[in-house]
Amino acid sequence: MRKLAMGFLLVLASCSEPAPPPPPANAIEPGTIDYFDITQNKLFGSGCNFVADGGGMGAILMALEAEAVLKLNGKLVKIAADKASKPLKQGSWTRYADPAYILALTSVDDGKGKVNGVVEMLTAQMTLSDGAGKALFTAKGQAQCKPM
Repeated sequence: MRKLAMGFLLVLASCSEPAPPPPPANAIEPGTIDYFDITQNKLFGSGCNFVADGGGMGAILMALEAEAVLKLNGKLVKIAADKASKPLKQGSWTRYADPAYILALTSVDDGKGKVNGVVEMLTAQMTLSDGAGKALFTAKGQAQCKPM
């Protein structure tokens, strides 16, 4: 009986697979761009604001025609638009890049969105990488695109 129980345990152990490793944690966390950031830095124009799932209601990215704006370590960082990349909505782009950062903002539901007045909302993914392409932050959420 004891041999039978040991054999049963060995069979069970061989059937189980190790748990997959957890996804890597984000190396950085962009801050929320607030009203004062927008007005003091004259961040006006058409484009898309990205709000991460589970991150509250505040935008952590403004993807504009000429640049993307994020708040890293409490300071605004501007990344130039890659105008050779695919256009997104309202003058925004799917890629922004400079020597320090590469930012991608892509629609994750084939570009289908909801329209509420002049605002078009898309399910999107944002990925911020360092200049060498190593991912520093990634999140899914909503891109709220509008003319200004």
